[in-house]
Formats: sequence, structure tokens, C-alpha cells
Amino acid sequence: MIAGNLNPVKDVRDGNPDGLRKQLQNCHRDAGSNYIVAAGCEIARGTPAENVMALAEFARCAGGT
Repeated sequence: MIAGNLNPVKDVRDGNPDGLRKQLQNCHRDAGSNYIVAAGCEIARGTPAENVMALAEFARCAGGT
């Protein structure tokens, strides 16, 4: 299993929902069904709610499909 693999500042806090979805799709493609949606280590203070919601929505949709 692989969890995260997203930069918590560059990708999650400073990115945008569309960019996060693309990063998550790449991670899911590379790891397959064993991928666990998560930030690299934490959700940094100041992360926009819409970015956190993009992570949650991707996880609920089993890979964004």
C-alpha cells in the first residue's frame, strides 16, 4: 500500500482542487487499488477547505472515476 505521496505544502496547501485531482489520479494510477488518499505527512495550517474537500471527494469516488 502507498499512502500520500503529495507534497503537503506545494501540492495540498498551495495547489488548487484541479491540480490535486490530477496528482491523486497519477498516484492512484501508479499504485492501483492499494493507494490511500493522504497528504505527504500532514495537512498544513492554512490549507484551503476546497483542497481538503478535493482530497475527500477523490477518496469517496474510488480513484476519481
